[in-house]
Amino acid sequence: MTRILGLDVSLSATGVALPDGTFATIRHGKPKTIGYLRHAQLLERVYVELARARPDVVVVEDYAPRALGINSLIVAGELQGPIRTRLELLGIPWVGVRPNTLKLYATGKGNARKEAMADAAEADLPRGAPRPGNFDEADAYWLRAMGADHYDDGLGNGLEHRVKALESVAWPDLEEDTDGTP
Repeated sequence: MTRILGLDVSLSATGVALPDGTFATIRHGKPKTIGYLRHAQLLERVYVELARARPDVVVVEDYAPRALGINSLIVAGELQGPIRTRLELLGIPWVGVRPNTLKLYATGKGNARKEAMADAAEADLPRGAPRPGNFDEADAYWLRAMGADHYDDGLGNGLEHRVKALESVAWPDLEEDTDGTP
């Protein structure tokens, strides 16, 4: 089984779907912390989650350039750039999934609202499994689900919209080391 971490980096909070099926939300710094110190606090907490989870691959929600204004896009890049750099330095493969592709995979509609994403996650999870606690965690759930579908041959559960979404992502190859671990 591939250890997949879903990461929904946003400007207010970051949702994490951990390989063990649990969830975490990383709030961006202490409430009165502003600017780059707030970013640094978020990044350190993301790095801790990465070290704890030891994923084989990270599936991260990609930028939405048309949905964000220029200032928000710059801040999103300032948050995602260091995370992607850390993944590269650690040798952890990662892939970005566009928001409309994620929404298509989860709901069949590329323009689904946050509520629809959360409702779909609730319906998709087996009884007794941990539940996403908010919209950020629900998005992270779907990111991890896409990765599991791709790497563990779920084939979108035969659903045409999921297969279409999976095929539109440039998934990295997870090469095996000589000892058999990815």
